[in-house]
Amino acid sequence: MSRGGEQAARPGAGWCAWLAAAALALAAACATPAQEAAYYRGEELRDQLRDVSYQLDYDTDANLFHFDQGPVSLTVRVYVDRHYRFGLTLHNRSDQPLLIAWNRAEYLDVAGGVHSLVHRGVGWYSPVAVQRPTLVPPGAGYQDLLMPADRRVVDGVLRLVPPAATPAASGYYDSVTLVLPMRVEGRWRRYRLVLQVGMVSPEAVYDPWWD
Repeated sequence: MSRGGEQAARPGAGWCAWLAAAALALAAACATPAQEAAYYRGEELRDQLRDVSYQLDYDTDANLFHFDQGPVSLTVRVYVDRHYRFGLTLHNRSDQPLLIAWNRAEYLDVAGGVHSLVHRGVGWYSPVAVQRPTLVPPGAGYQDLLMPADRRVVDGVLRLVPPAATPAASGYYDSVTLVLPMRVEGRWRRYRLVLQVGMVSPEAVYDPWWD
């Protein structure tokens, strides 16, 4: 057989690499119980480190949530209350005025129930028409307190009233959603802010400074 024929008969580099990978896979499949336990301990430790990193990013009380929405940045602080209350900090990073349409805003509770929202300065049983839009100038910041509300006709007028029922979180992964319609950069957008209230610290009580 010629030398060229001998070379053709030898396994190529790709074949050798495949054999090496197969050998490693076989060794992994035959890992001892001690090796498997060490592997899962390592995975658990990595999960714990990820949880710690998340807590450091979002606040030691785990009740502060940040949202970067391009021309708008928002921070929501969750206060533990009968229906929850939400401290909103907003920054209009665009070069145009921003408009918040409060009477089109919605609150989705833990069970998926849909409610309205009221904000600071609008008292319970106020007519819906009293809650006017808010204008935030270009580059400006804005702070407010938001609370769930229902709409009910009282004395012949459609009013914003305390919600009949908004269930509290019963599990770590339970969440609520704030839907804030805003006119940003000349167009209407619905910003959906999902808040994992199941992880909120019980010490995150309502702050009367917002009244």
